[in-house]
Amino acid sequence: MKQEQIRLRAAAYQWRAAAATVRGFVEGTSPETMARAMYPDDQVTPLVLRAATTQATTTDPLWAGPLAMQSRADAIEDVVALSALGRLLAAGALNVDLGRLATLIVPGRVTNVLDAGQFVQEGKPVQVRQLNVTGAPLRPRKLEVIVTVTRELTEASNIEDVVRVILTEAAGIALDAAIFSATAATPARSAGILNGLVALAPSAAGGFEGAGEDLGALTLDLATRAGGQFPFFIAAPSQATTLRYWAGGQFGTGPGSDILPVAASAGLPDKTVVCLEPRSFVCTIGQPSFSASRVATLHQEDTTPADIVAGAAATPVKSMFQIDAIALKMTLWADWAMRAPHVSFMDAVTW
Repeated sequence: MKQEQIRLRAAAYQWRAAAATVRGFVEGTSPETMARAMYPDDQVTPLVLRAATTQATTTDPLWAGPLAMQSRADAIEDVVALSALGRLLAAGALNVDLGRLATLIVPGRVTNVLDAGQFVQEGKPVQVRQLNVTGAPLRPRKLEVIVTVTRELTEASNIEDVVRVILTEAAGIALDAAIFSATAATPARSAGILNGLVALAPSAAGGFEGAGEDLGALTLDLATRAGGQFPFFIAAPSQATTLRYWAGGQFGTGPGSDILPVAASAGLPDKTVVCLEPRSFVCTIGQPSFSASRVATLHQEDTTPADIVAGAAATPVKSMFQIDAIALKMTLWADWAMRAPHVSFMDAVTW
């Protein structure tokens, strides 16, 4: 009796493609050939690798297009799974596909109770109002990370798992830290959604009572701007754990029930709690892409890398060829915005 093959998640083929790319550099062969050698019974990963080329196969409904789209969408879920962003998307936040657009304006709104008009007496004129419709611009911005892997590691370990764990954790934390921050916009990235906001004063009560007052104050602040119907709380890990412990299971993952959602984010400083409406948040998270090199020279700096040019203090610098290592770069296109002003935060809670 023929043994039934284990069905893999679509994202597994994306990560296998990345692993084949790295090990292909080690063996001096193409990623497609290496994929067949590493996974001899896998008929899917070579199609994903082929679909990623410049040939027009990804749009062919009879070829690798649907597979490529599904595996990459699943790979995006892997990236955000360890972040509060992933929980926010599951709660109803909008993730749009930019495609080849340079800018996409997502319609927003500022709701005012007067927009509903007024009661009108028979024979009297009806009020005419102009709706305050805004737009949240999204642009293709790239989040990139480079990891270096020694030849010995690629040959002696399951490089597929190494790639998945290192890159998805790094990308997830980086997205959280950028999105749920008060950092101003730069040429490279959009402002954090807390930029320009004033932190609310926390309750002086502390403990369980103080937490309840703080959550209520955050929700009330959204209500002053016609929000607060489905508040979603994102907290530093310590505060998120405290809320879950006190609530005894009353905190869930999204709207549509009586359970309030809370997510932990390692990107938030301790004592920080954010409250927002998921449906007022919009983002674009593209497919992760990979490139590898065994002859690159890198400035081994994880904060402010510099160009490697004559006279510049770009140290330490290492050659992948000289140390017999491979540099693997992941590029993730991402941007975000609030399409309505439904976000508030506290940064010094006492519980």
